[in-house]
Amino acid sequence: MQPVSVTRQSGFMAMMTVIAILAVSYVRMSLSPHAAEAAECPFPPRPLEIAAAVLLSCCAAMAACRTAITAGMLKSFDTTAIPLFGIVAVGIYASPYALNASAAALCTAMALLLLVRNIPRPDEKASVFFAGMLLGGAVAFYPPTVTLSLLIPISIVILPLSPRQCLLAATGWVLPLLAASYVNWYAGAEFGALASNIWEMLATRRPTEFGPFPFAATALVAAFAATLAAGPFVGRAGRSKMLIKERKAIGMAVSAMVLSLAAFAIPGCGTAMLNTAACPAAILAATSLSRMPRKVSNPVYWGMLILFVVHLFFE
Repeated sequence: MQPVSVTRQSGFMAMMTVIAILAVSYVRMSLSPHAAEAAECPFPPRPLEIAAAVLLSCCAAMAACRTAITAGMLKSFDTTAIPLFGIVAVGIYASPYALNASAAALCTAMALLLLVRNIPRPDEKASVFFAGMLLGGAVAFYPPTVTLSLLIPISIVILPLSPRQCLLAATGWVLPLLAASYVNWYAGAEFGALASNIWEMLATRRPTEFGPFPFAATALVAAFAATLAAGPFVGRAGRSKMLIKERKAIGMAVSAMVLSLAAFAIPGCGTAMLNTAACPAAILAATSLSRMPRKVSNPVYWGMLILFVVHLFFE
């Protein structure tokens, strides 16, 4: 009897896996933080904050999975992207700013989902407006995600968007920042205090040092990078065999991945950016696994989980 492919695991099993990954990682970070986590914030999150962060991260993982399914990158029963999100988000570091990181990740995942849904409906305006609003909300929750705001001009080329849709997306991006500034002003602060705080967080270098990674963590990063790199070379990845919708969705996911990696060059970027980077990374890695033969995808997936457990408990 052949083992069941990981791409056919049930949604319940995928959700239980990502909940366990998130909960155990955040508890470990609260009790015994790594040097990078302790340097970034010496005060661990409270239990209620951890519970809320796990809930928001689960929603972000489901949104990332739904994005890949909507675009035709995954089959309707493939939920591999959900646990892969958890491995990227907290597999190496779990951010002490758990709630902000999870909220920014959810905004990014929902924005990607709305932009992908706009591909077969080029005249749709509401999804573009709300995608811009979610990207602006992500900046309010975690300023280094400002690089992902470039998804709006990039989508002009990939989707493409009309001038009216571009204006709506830009308006949506500004709206949450203006709303937060108005609330601050009504509470007695300066109207531009939010913009000043965002700029200060971007320009001030955080005391976060990524690496050197232990063996299991290094192997986990290498395995995930190899899975992403294998995407264009496995299965039906040829440009002539891909649907236009799938091709455009992969372009959006790759753009989001590049912009997430670029955010780490910002002085104020810390471990919380891993949660946001997990959205496009999970989409692309799940797409690669779905195109691999079962005898390759199963060992890769379970190997990642084993490396995560080893890094969590023994390093």
